[in-house]
Amino acid sequence: MHKRIYSWVLAVIMVFSMFGGINLEAFGVPGVPECKIGETEYELFADALTASVDGDTIVLLRHIDHTGKIAITNKTITFDLNGLTLNATNTGDVTVEVGAGGEIGLTGEGEFNAIGVDVKGTNFVTKGAVYTHDGGKATVTNILLTGDQSYKSHGAYAVTGGIINVLGNSTADTPNGTHCRGAQTEGINSKITVYGKATSANSQGVVADYDSEIEVFGDVESRYTAALATFNSKITVHGNTTSIVDGAKAFGGSHIFIGGDAISSSANYGYGAHAHGTGSLVNVSGSAISYGDYSNGVFSSSGGSVTVHGDVNSSGTGGKGVYTTFNGTAIINGNVISENGTGVWAWHNVDDKPSVTIDGEIIAETFIQLDRNADIKTYRKDDYVTPTTKAGYYTYTDGHSVVWVSYPKVWGIEIESTDQYPFDGGDGSSEETAYEISTANHLAQLAYNVNTGNLYSGKYFKLVNDVDLSGKEWVPIGAYVTNYFNGSFDGNNRIIVGLKIGSSTVINTSYYASGLFGVIGSDSALENLRIFDSTIYSTTTMGTGTLAGYNNGGEINHCGSAGTINSYPSPGGLVGRNAGNIYNSYSNVNVTSNGSDIGGFVAYNDGGNIVNSYATGDVIAGAYPHAGGFVGYAVNWSGSSVIENCYATGDVSGSAWGYIGGFYGRTIEGINFVKSYWNQDADIIAVEHNGYTPSVHGSSENCLSIPSATMKSDSFVSQLNSNLPSPQTDYYEWKIQAKTNEGYPVHGNIFTSAPEEPSPSPRPSIPELGIETTSLPDGIEGEEYEFEMKAVGGVVPYNWSAEGLPVGLSMSAEGIISGISDESGNFSVKVEMMDNRNYYRSRVYDLSIEKIETENIFEDAKDHWSGDYIKEVVSRNIINGYPDRTFRPENKITREEFASILVRALGLESKTGLYFEDTLDRWSTGNISTAVYHSIIKGYSENAFGPEDFITREQMAVMIARALVLDEASEDTSLSDMDEASTWSKSAILSAVSRGLLDGYPDGTFKPKNNLTRAEAIKVIFNLLINLDGTN
Repeated sequence: MHKRIYSWVLAVIMVFSMFGGINLEAFGVPGVPECKIGETEYELFADALTASVDGDTIVLLRHIDHTGKIAITNKTITFDLNGLTLNATNTGDVTVEVGAGGEIGLTGEGEFNAIGVDVKGTNFVTKGAVYTHDGGKATVTNILLTGDQSYKSHGAYAVTGGIINVLGNSTADTPNGTHCRGAQTEGINSKITVYGKATSANSQGVVADYDSEIEVFGDVESRYTAALATFNSKITVHGNTTSIVDGAKAFGGSHIFIGGDAISSSANYGYGAHAHGTGSLVNVSGSAISYGDYSNGVFSSSGGSVTVHGDVNSSGTGGKGVYTTFNGTAIINGNVISENGTGVWAWHNVDDKPSVTIDGEIIAETFIQLDRNADIKTYRKDDYVTPTTKAGYYTYTDGHSVVWVSYPKVWGIEIESTDQYPFDGGDGSSEETAYEISTANHLAQLAYNVNTGNLYSGKYFKLVNDVDLSGKEWVPIGAYVTNYFNGSFDGNNRIIVGLKIGSSTVINTSYYASGLFGVIGSDSALENLRIFDSTIYSTTTMGTGTLAGYNNGGEINHCGSAGTINSYPSPGGLVGRNAGNIYNSYSNVNVTSNGSDIGGFVAYNDGGNIVNSYATGDVIAGAYPHAGGFVGYAVNWSGSSVIENCYATGDVSGSAWGYIGGFYGRTIEGINFVKSYWNQDADIIAVEHNGYTPSVHGSSENCLSIPSATMKSDSFVSQLNSNLPSPQTDYYEWKIQAKTNEGYPVHGNIFTSAPEEPSPSPRPSIPELGIETTSLPDGIEGEEYEFEMKAVGGVVPYNWSAEGLPVGLSMSAEGIISGISDESGNFSVKVEMMDNRNYYRSRVYDLSIEKIETENIFEDAKDHWSGDYIKEVVSRNIINGYPDRTFRPENKITREEFASILVRALGLESKTGLYFEDTLDRWSTGNISTAVYHSIIKGYSENAFGPEDFITREQMAVMIARALVLDEASEDTSLSDMDEASTWSKSAILSAVSRGLLDGYPDGTFKPKNNLTRAEAIKVIFNLLINLDGTN
């Protein structure tokens, strides 16, 4: 009985314990272990962490909600998730920290999620939910930073070589927190990889700073800049970058690659993609888009470069599609759209040459504006200069800024002379010496020459290859009433495909007549030519036809067409308006028009003769038509016009008053139809409109309707062949050809469909790309260094860059490392290279820079009063001499040099992102940013520091006083020229002198406006070091 009661009690206790109500251990019952290492089980995950040693695997035994910090250094630990979930949460501080020699790896199915709540950094200390540093590595599943009290903390934060791999998402969900990014890296070899999304509710999405790298395989979304890369860093986002403010921004030589779109979603003055500074690059595979007012789709400045493979769109009021300044460049493969602003705006200074290349069109309220200090010049589409400075592009320039816009996709528009694409063959004087047309450019050259006045009367042309006109708009050969083609053109039974004029959204209205040929004259002849896959949308004066818009007395023989036409007025499937002769030809063209004269073969036959031809397309007319399956309107003013031995098969429709018919719409003056036919089974639809319905022509003896099945029979073929006029040798016989023309008869050697596409020619093999250089030679501090990298394969030219070089060395785009190293030690240098296809390769090298012994190396300092000071300061790696082993103590020193020396002397923590416009992309940029952060310098104004100006003694005194936070001193009358000092410098001078940091001259003066020499600077730094050493 007692055992049974005990069992009941134990069961109740265990049930309660499952819901957290009772601790089993309080009743002497062991808890369920959370994890194990080897065969040793641990009730708490925290105990396993404490007990773990290098190489251990902690295996989860149940779902774990761990509270507190996970800190790993000097050991590698693997979490075997074992199909379970480990949620680690910490409040107020880092959740996961991995330092030097530490690594967290994952194995097994499941999740390891790191959650940071109200993680608070400071102005000097940045934190993250997951934080790696000094080479530490961590792999987690998801990261979540949350809490409105979070400050200067990030979801993932890797510095000084730290590495973080996030298998899912990295999220900073801190709507009221500040400076909280989805992911941030700082320092060489620091890298974060996010395989899902990276987001931030109130800051940047991802930030890579100071030679670091971030890669995100999903999208990046944020309130401020979605992807920000600074100072030689690299970000790759395989999805979209979307931010309320800026989609992507690279400066300081950094690179950003975006696989989707770069989007500024709503803020005014935002940017889709922005690159600032020499070597900075943003490459967008999709489009760059900004939606806010006064925003820019693309902004490139100060040597930065943006490439967008899709379109650029700035949709807000007053925006700019592309904005470039100070030698910035932009390359846009698509269109630039700014319907409420400016397409391209370029601003330049005296020596700047910003440039923009656009492969598509500019669609904007204002086309282009080029600006020089408010001297704004506005350019319309036709304000380009000639000759162009870039082949295939219009050039717009004011002598500094230049915008290149590709020629419209119109065949021949880029032709600027009558012999730009010389014809092959002979001199065109006979059929035997005909000009030979072998390419689309040859055909476009013919159009250009005819349209500029050469009628080619008496000249002969022969098409010797099939020609593809796809992808561009076509300008007709003889597009104008006075400039028409009057020669002979033999198609040589070749085929032209892809003819396009206008579109459903942009109707072409430019020509007197439209077609492959516009107007052909009375001495012209077109023969043996077929046109397939044509599309024409046009409004003309005279007419539209696939082959010719207006045949004004010429002869057409053995020609055919297939495609669609939507035109006004007088569209015909083969010829629009015909006053000449057409033999042995056909049209398989669907024709649509709101005009009156519409025909499946010819729209308006004005006294011409048409023999032994056919039409199979449908005719769709609007109101008040003259519409026929073969001819729309036929007149016979001369009394001799004939249409003989022809047929039509297509449907015909029209509305309101007018005339429609299966073969013809209307005739006048007794045109002679002889032995012609139309399809009795075709739909001839007359639609009532405004109380009127078109008249429908029925069958007649010489324009006979017969059933479709009969038209596809051998008896109909025999009938057509028996009808051939004399001499029959001038006409092609008919036959039915299998799988051709839907079974209707064709001429003996006419094909009605395009040939099969030819097999593509094999592409030349491109050798595999690789970096050939295996090591970098060692160098010596303070001496010239030069070395050229080598690559193999790919497509030249190569574009090189390097990360991690010592201060003073740099790499050119051609792959040459050169300069004078200002520091010694061992450096890890990452070299990157892209070939002309943007294929990428990289290698990491060890570079050793030997330190120069300072003993007696500066010959010009041996007997100088500052010699001992120089030796001491140089020995501390604060300043170097020159490559010729001199120090040049009497040389003047610049503001950036003294600020940099001061930062090194004080050992200040490096800070980035604080700069003046004139300190970007300089060797001193990082030091100046650090000095600004620590309130040592303020600059002349918010935008100017004057880095190359020689520093004055009073400016130096102010920097020293700020650096040491010196108390204000009362006026010292021992310096006789203090009245010459600026008001803002007096207190600093007196404070520094009273502390023994600065000296006056023997004559009792300070000379505040004098420039500082290198020797004087060394003495000041020496005094500073002595002061600091004494303090410490």
